[in-house]
Amino acid sequence: NNQTLMALYTIPANYTGYLLKHHCSAQNTDSSSSINFVIHIKTREYGKVFRTKSIVSCSTNQSETENLPFPIKLEPKTDIIFNKVSANGTGGSLNADFDIALL
Repeated sequence: NNQTLMALYTIPANYTGYLLKHHCSAQNTDSSSSINFVIHIKTREYGKVFRTKSIVSCSTNQSETENLPFPIKLEPKTDIIFNKVSANGTGGSLNADFDIALL
């Protein structure tokens, strides 16, 4: 579709967000070769720079799910993004989803 699908979100101005859970998985339908991915979970508070909150790995053979017993607090207008920083192969696709509570 000539577009990049992204895993990101901005906390609305009148809310505080709490990252409760995240999940990453990958597929490689073009080959039986496994691809390993490294993903940085980054946040940027309003008017500041992106900071890495967590580094996770997943592959076409193993997904990653993390339930956070102590949720990550996200101040109003904070951006959160799941950013693939490396992979040991080409092709394939990566999926990231996350649960945020807004209060």
